[in-house]
Amino acid sequence: METKEVQREEIDERNNGKREMLVTKRVQEEEIQKFQKMGFKIYKAMLRLGPKEMLMHKSYLQYADEHYNFGFRSDDVMVLSFPKSGTTWTSELVWSMKHPHQLHLLQDLSPQDRIFWLDLDFVNPVDPMEDATLEMKKFRQRFPGDLPEDGVKLKVASSEPGPRHIQSNFMLSCFNPDLLNRCKVIYVARNPMDVCLSFYHFLSNMANGSQRVFMGEFEDFVEGFMGDCVAFGPYWPHVKEAWQLRHHPNLHFMFYEDLKTDIMGELRKLNNFLSVDLSDDQLEKIIEATSFSNMKAREESKPVMKTLQMSFFRQGKTGGFKSFASPQVQARMDAWVKENLIDTDIPFKS
Repeated sequence: METKEVQREEIDERNNGKREMLVTKRVQEEEIQKFQKMGFKIYKAMLRLGPKEMLMHKSYLQYADEHYNFGFRSDDVMVLSFPKSGTTWTSELVWSMKHPHQLHLLQDLSPQDRIFWLDLDFVNPVDPMEDATLEMKKFRQRFPGDLPEDGVKLKVASSEPGPRHIQSNFMLSCFNPDLLNRCKVIYVARNPMDVCLSFYHFLSNMANGSQRVFMGEFEDFVEGFMGDCVAFGPYWPHVKEAWQLRHHPNLHFMFYEDLKTDIMGELRKLNNFLSVDLSDDQLEKIIEATSFSNMKAREESKPVMKTLQMSFFRQGKTGGFKSFASPQVQARMDAWVKENLIDTDIPFKS
């Protein structure tokens, strides 16, 4: 559906027109009504970002410049993926590989105190009352005159000494084009059917205040997923643009399913990409420390995002879509997947 470009002065006035900005379009009211009818009741003011028109909440505008032009450094490592593709697990693996002698911090510090999730200022703002968190302590110390509601994640991340561990669910094309020339990026992809199922459970159980993010039926969610109606989508451009850049020396492309079937083999590849030179014994310890059961147990004691009242870890399995969806829904998505694989050689596994 046609969208209108957001008035540029809203952004240009803040930036004085000095830095490149991401093309941003406002979603029309008719499409918002379509989202809400499907079950996305909290989608009230939405945007389409960048050349692939990624769907995002309007709150992005407040942090558009800081997010798009984030100052990446040569010693940064960034994990990028479509939501529910293995982002959190991969981030914990990467952090552990860079800190093999500090695995106790996996238990002592929550993920948000070790890994900077760049999208959270506008997806899940920090609760100003959470002054006890390490993140808020850093914010208060480094930016004494600033208000938490003006953003915490991006500011703390920008002021953090390196090396930094960063993650995002944004498309590559929604960052400044020099990203891959500045730091290492690990992109993790997952079979779209299982992504859809996992995202459905995640958003159906996620509560923002008293309202769940998704309140429709599974069939409605599948149609919304295939119809580019979920935040951070559309799915195919997200994955395809990263796959096309997989030979860039600073991009490592991996699959969630390969992590599940041969995690040691995948960590050996990461070992080379990150140049950390870990032994197999060290990698075995990391595998154990970042197992699904251990991550889930740690989340229960230190929730990743308290204000959204949900869990990042449900089952962590592969192939669940086919046992959950009706034959009709399976056939519909099978056709959609085959249609979108015609122009690419991405070797998805089930």
